[in-house]
Amino acid sequence: MSDVPTRSAYTPDSRRRVIHAATTLARTLGDLVERSVVVGGLVPTALDELRVLDVAGEPHIGTLDLDVALAIAIRGTDDAAQIRRRIEAARFRPAAAGNREGEAWRWVADAEPGVILEFLVDAEDAHTASGRIAPVGSGLGALAARGIRLALRAPLRWELQSVGADHAAPLTVNVCAPAPFVVLKSFAVHGRDPGKPKDAYDLDHVLRNAKSRAALAMQLVALGDPYTVRDAMDLLKANFGREDARGPRDLEAFLEAGDDPGLRADCVGFVLELLAEWEKVRRG
Repeated sequence: MSDVPTRSAYTPDSRRRVIHAATTLARTLGDLVERSVVVGGLVPTALDELRVLDVAGEPHIGTLDLDVALAIAIRGTDDAAQIRRRIEAARFRPAAAGNREGEAWRWVADAEPGVILEFLVDAEDAHTASGRIAPVGSGLGALAARGIRLALRAPLRWELQSVGADHAAPLTVNVCAPAPFVVLKSFAVHGRDPGKPKDAYDLDHVLRNAKSRAALAMQLVALGDPYTVRDAMDLLKANFGREDARGPRDLEAFLEAGDDPGLRADCVGFVLELLAEWEKVRRG
């Protein structure tokens, strides 16, 4: 698995680059930034900085993927054309791999080598199967993923400090809250091909450092989409409910921890605690 990114592939510089790219994107989108929410691997970093999590150990290692969920309402409107024009002006260009003609959903940041910008929309809202590319308009596409609508409903606000010598005023972006993040990552772990273990690390970081897994369970119920949340919790149990399950093994692999029964046991324990609290809340 030497070609699979693990913790050693992520450095303070890579973390700086993706945050700089997020700042550039927020500045570029301007008023349209309110139609989007940061999801994916950058979310735990935001939750650390916002002190939503109670991080006793090391902070989240970061990411090189800038995943941005778009409100489906922009589909086929001038907003889609504006987004494309603005990101191209900011030196984002369609990635060479992973895009279909006329539906560019993956973009590279010329100013920040290695950073990948990916657009997502809710699969149900887009009437597109999860994992497929939905056309947004003006040659822009987005990956359809289940649960994105939950991230868009009540995001948190994250202030990005200016980067570089311009000393511009801080910019504020929407970021996914912990409960929908758990839902999204549960689906992501299950849907990934084997050998991509970082999703398990991202999910474990949020559960391990949650101030209260009981409160997180209440937030899951409060999302108001019991069928989507139930399916995510079922997958969470299947993939993280035992020490020999995929999730704990992926976590071990990402952290380059070798055979670490204690790490796996903690990971499973946090998941089972959340599931037990969620069952308690939803059954009243």
